[in-house]
Parts: sequence; structure tokens; C-alpha cells
Amino acid sequence: MKYKLPILLLLLITLMGCKSNKSVLDSDSFENAPVFVNIVLHYEESFQQTKSYFFQQRNKLIALSRFLRDEGITLNLQPDWAFMAAVNSFEDVQMRIETNGMNILRYIKEDLNHEIDPHAHEHGYNYADVAAMIDQLGVTPSHIVGGLIVDPPEDSKYDYLLNPIEASKFDYTWQAEWLWGDATASHVNDTPASGIWRPKDKYHFYEHDDNGPLPCIGKYTNDLDGVYDLVQRLESGTLETGKMYTAAIFIGQGKVQEMHDLLKAEMGTLKGYVTTGQLQFVSLQEAGPIWEMEYGSEGYLYIQE
Repeated sequence: MKYKLPILLLLLITLMGCKSNKSVLDSDSFENAPVFVNIVLHYEESFQQTKSYFFQQRNKLIALSRFLRDEGITLNLQPDWAFMAAVNSFEDVQMRIETNGMNILRYIKEDLNHEIDPHAHEHGYNYADVAAMIDQLGVTPSHIVGGLIVDPPEDSKYDYLLNPIEASKFDYTWQAEWLWGDATASHVNDTPASGIWRPKDKYHFYEHDDNGPLPCIGKYTNDLDGVYDLVQRLESGTLETGKMYTAAIFIGQGKVQEMHDLLKAEMGTLKGYVTTGQLQFVSLQEAGPIWEMEYGSEGYLYIQE
């Protein structure tokens, strides 16, 4: 019994010594780590309707999707109507050997566990049409808006997305539940916003309102530089602590191979940040529950200075 107190004191001193030697990652400046990063791929309404082009793009998509699966990262695939039209027109039995007999969307979802969100420019096919085409290929689409115009307010799609959308070409209804991809036409002056918030209205999109019906997941600068920028700002302690910061790495339909190569080259650095707790890859469907359960649905956005 007479040895218990000294032993406890020794343990306490040891633990205190360990605490004093903690890295900066354990300091208050990293209270709000990590940066939550998603990877998003768009296929646009301009997707070429030729078999050779579709075959090339399909192979690039398979390679990228397998690479991300092997790295434990979920891809958010957001196709417009033209991609599904190409699947319907050009996929054949020979192509599907590579995807275990399934069409490419089912393979991406069922075998590789990636996510499919609708994306629509709405020049003939609205969001519900795109969701219906995804559904017809055997995949239940998410209720995440894969991109919307928010600025200038007179061109905003925000009000339109508040209500259920009836498909114009199919017997189908789709309701948005989350927003992602806030943008300007042709992305000429996008606002680099990080975080999750509930826009007040179309005139005050970048102002949080607890009563706002649709939460928005910020994409920040939508590229790898933005991810590194947020990580560095967290490391330097210049960001407010205890907040949820988000960023996207966006892949355009003409940049699939290029971005695949870039991600391969940068994966060591990115995984290093994952190991230190500064970064976490999440899908868009995972980001919402994290915000609700770990951040108490606290609306917050950071706009790059």
C-alpha cells in the first residue's frame, strides 16, 4: 500500500511530460481539424454521343473509380442526361465483361461503393429527368443537387429547388434535400465558400439562417490547391476553431485522366494529412450526417479572403 502514491505520482508526471511534448496537431489550433474533402466528377450535357468517345471515357472512369476505391475514397459521380443516354445507346455485352455484367452506373455504385448524384443544366432535361435516367439504369439517385447557379440572384436556381420537381420526359418526381456546387454561369466568379450552412434566401445565399430549408455543402475553390490552402490555414491557426471546413476536388469530363494522374502523384501527401488528422475524405452523403452529429448542425461558412 505504501507504494501506491509514489507510483500514481510517477504516472501523473509521465503523462504530464507526454502532454508537454505533444505536436502542434494536438494543440487548440487543430481543434477543428480535419478538412473534410470530397471528390466530384461531372459528365456534362455536352458529352459526345459516339461509341468510340463513350468507350474511351468509360475506361477512364473505371480506372479512376478503382483507384479511389483502393485508396478508400468515395467518388461522387454527377452525370447530366447525356452520359446516361450514351450508356443506353452504346453499352454492349462485350463492354460489360469489364464491369461484371453490369452497366457502368451499377458497377460504380454496387461493386465499387461510389455515389451517384444528379447533375443538370436543364436545357431540355431537368433534375427530375436526370434522376429518372439514373434510376432506370438500376441505381437510386441521391437527393443531392450536383450544381446550381446562385449568382446573380435573378438567375438563381435556389427557389426552384425548394419544391419537388416533376420530370418533363418521364413519370418521375425528385426532391432536393442537400445543395452542392453553388456557382455562377460558366464559373466566371464563383464564391470560394467552405463549410455547411443553410442559405437564408436567393438574395442572401452566403448568409446562414437556421430556418433555411436546404443546407449547402461548400466546395471552397473546388480544386487541390484549395484543400492545401485550408490545411495550411488550420495549421497556422488562422481559422476559427470548432467549425466544420469542407473542400472539393473537382474533375471535369475532359480531365479524368489528367486528374487521375494528379491524384496518384499527390496521394502520398494527402494520405499524410489523413494520418496526422488534418484531412478526411468523405462523400457528400457522408458529410451531412457528420455535420449533424459531430457539429450539431451548426451553420457556418468560411469564404476565402
